Amino acid sequence: MLAARDAELAACRQALDSAPFGALVYELSPEGDLHLRAANRAADAILGVDCSTLIGRTLEQAFPALAGTEIPAAFRRVAAHGERYSNEHVAYDERGIRGVFEVAAVQIGDHRVAVFFRDVTEKAGMIDALRASEDALRTVVDSAYDGIVIHDAAGRILDVNAKALEMYGVTREQGRALSIVGDFSSESNPRELLGDLWLRVLAGEPQRFEWRARRPNTGAEFDVEVGLRKIRYYGADVVLANIRDLTDRKSLERQFAHAQKMEAMGRLASGAAHDFRNTLLLISSYAQLMMDDVPQDSPLRADLDEILAATTRADALTNQLLAFSRNEPNVPRVVVINDEIARMAPVLERVLGREVELCLHLAEDAGRARLDPSQLEQAIVNLAVNAHDAMPQGGRLTIRTAKARRTGTTPMQSWAPVLEQIVLEISDTGTGIPQELLPRIFEPFFTTKPAGTGTGLGLPMVYGAVTQNGGDIEVESEVGVGTTFRMWFPRLDDDTR
Repeated sequence: MLAARDAELAACRQALDSAPFGALVYELSPEGDLHLRAANRAADAILGVDCSTLIGRTLEQAFPALAGTEIPAAFRRVAAHGERYSNEHVAYDERGIRGVFEVAAVQIGDHRVAVFFRDVTEKAGMIDALRASEDALRTVVDSAYDGIVIHDAAGRILDVNAKALEMYGVTREQGRALSIVGDFSSESNPRELLGDLWLRVLAGEPQRFEWRARRPNTGAEFDVEVGLRKIRYYGADVVLANIRDLTDRKSLERQFAHAQKMEAMGRLASGAAHDFRNTLLLISSYAQLMMDDVPQDSPLRADLDEILAATTRADALTNQLLAFSRNEPNVPRVVVINDEIARMAPVLERVLGREVELCLHLAEDAGRARLDPSQLEQAIVNLAVNAHDAMPQGGRLTIRTAKARRTGTTPMQSWAPVLEQIVLEISDTGTGIPQELLPRIFEPFFTTKPAGTGTGLGLPMVYGAVTQNGGDIEVESEVGVGTTFRMWFPRLDDDTR
């Protein structure tokens, strides 16, 4: 019986020796050990050992590197129960021999298992290199400043980069499942033009246009610039969309347009103010000459007093126009912001009246700035007067100061150096200003007050006073909640004189 088994194994070995793949035959003992019974020449060549010297040893003795892996248990199940086993990447490292193998095991006869394997180390290396190359490319694409979306010819999304996911606020799975037109596009877009654009791109004509994008999870909309071009992607023609968020650029354009508008208004206001001041001088001079010729008991003196009073009020408006246009000379000096506000507190309390509570929160380290204290006082008083008018039933005006570090004042100035600033914040609990009116509040003669109750020059004067002293001003408001004006001034070093 033993001779018959040996003959069978010999025949098996002879058949396997001609095979181009490695083959090993194990027999499962009653104790549960797998003993090596046969090996072909290809196994010797692939493993770099003479497997004939290992015949009779257990699997763990013959190949210690496999002990502790899934292999011994898997081979036992094949030998005992006839299960099939295959694995494409079995790593092997023994006595300096390293490799990656494709392995398959089948039951042959009672309690025997035949193991077939071939070396795929080179193939695995190529796969790893390809995977590393794809990972590197993915890293580059995901690091791009613009969003990238790849569509098939029918417009279905095949892939998106990290910037596009961030831009639209979706996961990668959502990004691939949703539609660029139906889910990522505002309904205000001229979608009827897309068909023609798409055909042009597929015909090889790159397209670039502005579009109104939409975040599907929130419904928020924003402006983008889209560039479309046809590329080859895994052997197929696809459309690559390069998407650039225009939020920052649009904001800069609005700021630039507003600055140009304010500059033009400043020049107009300056010229008009100078001409008006000259006219006022003539009116007041002639009124004063008439006053000198009119007897003390003449009823005309009262009319002349009114004329002179009117010219005085008109001259005050002229000064406000000149302050807005920055043509009124200022006299800057080093001042402690907190001291100036504390000095003004009694005046502000009289301006606000009993119905409005004045609260001061002045940071001890707010520091000093170089500015014209009279212009600072004009700005604060004007804001206090506006706050009083916005709180007819009473309320609270809060003035805060603080030291802060601030970068550039526009979204694209993140590169700007961080500078220490003094923040002067004036908040009221009044009626607030509608959001659509906020961009215009610093325009001359624009007012939110009822007709006949405001000149529209108070806030332009505040704007002129702040900017003329090297500062910047922001406003936040919510109807029914109140308004906050936030002024920023360059802070001087503590040892600056």
